[in-house]
Amino acid sequence: MNRQFDWKNIKKTDWIVLALIGAILLVIVLPDSGTGGSGTGTSWMNGGGNAENSISASASMLENQEQEKNDAEEYAAYLEEKLEEVLGEMEGVGKVKVMITLSDYGESIVEKDTTDITNSMNETDSNGGSRNTYEREIQSETVQIENDSGTYPYVGKEILPTIEGIVVVAEGGGNATVVSQISKAAMALFPIEAHKIIVVKMSQGG
Repeated sequence: MNRQFDWKNIKKTDWIVLALIGAILLVIVLPDSGTGGSGTGTSWMNGGGNAENSISASASMLENQEQEKNDAEEYAAYLEEKLEEVLGEMEGVGKVKVMITLSDYGESIVEKDTTDITNSMNETDSNGGSRNTYEREIQSETVQIENDSGTYPYVGKEILPTIEGIVVVAEGGGNATVVSQISKAAMALFPIEAHKIIVVKMSQGG
């Protein structure tokens, strides 16, 4: 004889068990639907692709940062060489060595195509009143250029690294007049304050 299941007779503990079972089923099902899989129950494995993309993006970022660092160091070395050449020609300076430190790596600003889209919509309420609603969307896309090596973002502006300090070691660094001339020359060539320029006398072994 068939008996009809009576939901009213379910105990409170049974409801808790049913709720836990439902939660477990949701945990199993949600990863599959969240990844847009075919419902086979194995779509959670597709997350490996996202992990690989994240690792690739991180590696690319580190590579770009390393390249920016190398470019900045080459820029500082170039400035040091040029300043040594200039100071070496000044009377009383003698043999000279220069060290320049930077506070950043500079910045490359890429060109972007920007599209400004504005949509208007007229709404009427139940009382017969109306109002206009405006929606504005700004879309931006990086301008790309092509050459024999590939496709690259078009850099419209290059901001050079900022000079943090200059140290000059010169044979004539013990002469106050020479020190003043070196500091003035450095300030004339670079946008840097006087207190960030240090001039010292070179040792006899230097």
